[in-house]
Amino acid sequence: MRLFDTVPDSWDVVQITEISDINPTYPEDPPDDNELASFVPMKKVEEMTGKLDPSEHKKWEEINSGYTRFQEDDIVFAKITPSMENGKAALARNLKNGVAAGTTELHVIRPSERVLSKFILYFLLQEGFRREAEANMTGTAGHMRVPSEFMKNVEIPLPQISEQRRIVTKVEKLFSKLDSGVSDLEVSQKRLEQYRRSLLNAAITGKLSGRTREGEGNQSGQAIDQTNDLFTEVDFLEPNSDYPENWKVAALDQISDVETGATPLRGNDEYWGGEIPWVKSGAVNNDTIDSADEFITQKALEENNVTLFPPETLIVGMYGQGSTRGKISTLKFEATTNQACAGVIIPEELSFLRPWVKIYFEDHYHALRRKAAGGVQPNLNLGILRSMEIPLPPKSEVEFICDAVERQKSVIQQTDRTLSENVKRAKRLRQSILKHAFEGKLVRQNPNAEPPKPDVGDTKLEPGEQATLSEVITDVQ
Repeated sequence: MRLFDTVPDSWDVVQITEISDINPTYPEDPPDDNELASFVPMKKVEEMTGKLDPSEHKKWEEINSGYTRFQEDDIVFAKITPSMENGKAALARNLKNGVAAGTTELHVIRPSERVLSKFILYFLLQEGFRREAEANMTGTAGHMRVPSEFMKNVEIPLPQISEQRRIVTKVEKLFSKLDSGVSDLEVSQKRLEQYRRSLLNAAITGKLSGRTREGEGNQSGQAIDQTNDLFTEVDFLEPNSDYPENWKVAALDQISDVETGATPLRGNDEYWGGEIPWVKSGAVNNDTIDSADEFITQKALEENNVTLFPPETLIVGMYGQGSTRGKISTLKFEATTNQACAGVIIPEELSFLRPWVKIYFEDHYHALRRKAAGGVQPNLNLGILRSMEIPLPPKSEVEFICDAVERQKSVIQQTDRTLSENVKRAKRLRQSILKHAFEGKLVRQNPNAEPPKPDVGDTKLEPGEQATLSEVITDVQ
């Protein structure tokens, strides 16, 4: 099975079984039973880096059966979904006593002298190869695997060993540059997140608006109105020294209604396919909720404990180990939700508090998550939300802070989008580099080179001008 169209005339095209053993049963030089070997579960095989962690050691007698066995310089390739699709493949290096055993969900490729291990590894890391492998998976949903026959039928382009070395060297040089750039981007993303947290905390503690109390920092040059008499029917809590003296504090349920959603019976066709939007908790991962994927009927609304939330309700994720629990988003249309969401409905007369309460939730995201109760899947509940102590500055100060935060968040979000796109572009560029490599376009060809011959070790490093990174970059513009 061929995964490429053309290769240079001086290259050969071979079935991978001609230059390697697929899934050899045993290491060539196994250790004694009481000697140590590396143990490699799937979690120790990295995604897309070509590396694995061999630092866990066990006695060979404990792992020499019931596991996949391999040796130094073998290539391992994840066969099961989703590990395969995620790019779990690695070159076995630095194994204890030169051998390892690990998850049975690995294919093992043991290269012959005709091919470099890294040359095969980079071939397997191509997105096109993984797409083809995915298309040939067998098994049941959730347990799909790449069969051995697929691996044995793969065709691979094969230049001389000297050119393989030049290709691998060039790939690693370009990947090193990309990795350095991605590392810088990730550092910038972390710093941006630190700034976002600092901004939110400064907003909630009054530090962001401190100068405005003395008439500095706003356009009028006058101090903002410090009267705080809009909450006449609120039962305030004791003042908190963390906030400015004139700020008040109240439980969330004193300034809003906090309700949860529900899921109508899935088996009742009279409840589903109507016109009332029904939102699931995953929607809170976005800043606003602008659409729904499912809809319920009026009958479902009337016969179930489902709440119809008005536009501008703040929706909070209540369940799960992932990032959803504790996240908050603004609902932009009338909708219902499932029970994994709670809605914070702030009345119209206090509508200026909506962005303020959202800022408070964002600042307290991690603290709120820690309040979740339960074992395997910790959950928030309405009691936790309703009792949250919300600081209440004067209206003019709330508006000043929210406006300032909104402006800065807009800049942060745009910067983060730019950084994220550059990280994605780097991933695309890695694939473009590999594509060029196996089309014979990454390093200049030697016009006098002959196709490699079986069992002939070519150890001379041929000189040759190499393609530049900029030439590869143009392929992903």
